Formats: sequence, C-alpha cells, structure tokens
Amino acid sequence: MFRFPRLTPFVKKMLIGLFGAFIASVVLENWLDVPVGRLIALQAGNLGWPTLWQVFTYPAYYPPQAVVSLLLSLVFLWWMLAPFEERYGARRTMQLCLAAVVSGGSAVLVVSLFGPGRGEVLFGSNVIILAAIAAFVWPMRHQQTQISVFGVLPMRPIHLLYGIVGLSFLFFLANRHTAQFVADLGAIAGGIGFVEWMTKPRPRGGSGRRKPAPKKRKFEVIEGGIHEDDKPRWLN
Repeated sequence: MFRFPRLTPFVKKMLIGLFGAFIASVVLENWLDVPVGRLIALQAGNLGWPTLWQVFTYPAYYPPQAVVSLLLSLVFLWWMLAPFEERYGARRTMQLCLAAVVSGGSAVLVVSLFGPGRGEVLFGSNVIILAAIAAFVWPMRHQQTQISVFGVLPMRPIHLLYGIVGLSFLFFLANRHTAQFVADLGAIAGGIGFVEWMTKPRPRGGSGRRKPAPKKRKFEVIEGGIHEDDKPRWLN
C-alpha cells in the first residue's frame, strides 16, 4: 500500500523553513516592494558580492505566484528526504542538501560564464529533490530488483535515474530555461558524488596512515661488572 514516510525531524524543520521563507518573501515583495528575488535568487552570469550568498540561498525563494510549485516541492521533499534521514540521520541529510545546492548553483555559474543561461534566475528547491533521488538509487544501480514509484509504477533503480534526467530535459525543451536544466544536472551529479563519498570505506584511526613498526634491535652489549661494595647481582 502506498503511503508517505514518517515526517522526520530535520525534514520537518526544512519544510517549515521553506514555507515560512515563502510567506516572508510574498509579504516583502507584494506589500513592501522589497526585491527579495534579486537578493537571494541566483542571478546567472551576473557575478558580484550577492553571488557569495545566492549560491546558498536560492532554494529558499519562490516567486509569489508560484504557490503550486512550492507545495509540490514540499511534498516531494518529504517523500524523498525523510527515508534518507531515517536511514542515515539528520547530519548526513543536511550534508546531502548542502551538496545539492552548491553543486547545482556552481554548475550554473560556470556554464553562464560561457553564455548559456546568462541573465536567467535560478530559484526553488528542485535541486535538493533530484539529488535525493540520485543518492537513493545510485547504490542500487546494479541491482535487478524493482522499486515502485508512487506505488503503481515498478522499475529498476537505474531506470528511475534515467527518468529524472529525461524529465529535466523535457522541461528544458518546454521552457528553454537553461539555468534550471544545468542546475538539475549539477544536483544529480552532486547527489551521486555525495553518496559515493559517504559510502566509501575509510581506514580506522584518523588519518589512515599506519605507524611504522618498531625496529627489532639486536643484542646489545651492556657494561656490567661487580664493584667491591656491591653484592653479586644477576643481569638478565
């Protein structure tokens, strides 16, 4: 039976934070004429001081008219991130979100330097959703088992990864939003890279360098003898 996963603590805080940020941006833009979008959304190709924080803050912004997009994003964040947090914990989930945001935003900035996507605006938490899906299916890419999408569509894990890449390309063909497509690909790569780093076996004991074994010493000559005032002693 299809059902949503348990709402985990970190995901719950994230959903509340994103919804609260949307309400705040609506009030500031519609009622106080504060250009929130120009401040926290990522301006592709327009490098400046705001870029330093925009590469981290763009998932928290949705335009005032994007109510449906926001609600759908919140539902998919719950659906994809909650199982990840249940399995790996809040700390790893937070790191995954950060990897998704930075990899998606950095890909947009690099590509826009060469022209594509220049002048476009990147916003929304879609990058986190795609990175979570990629991190979920990548460890199972060689398995023949099937997963059930929405409880009705069975497919192999690797096919789900192909599906999200194809869906992102389809959206690109429809809206010609280069920055969003590049961010999607960057986030998928970030999710794969993060789970590879997370599951890579690490040597125990900190740095992983093995201490050199102590050299075996040969027999050494020890000066001995018995003094007149000393009693005879054994030296082993």
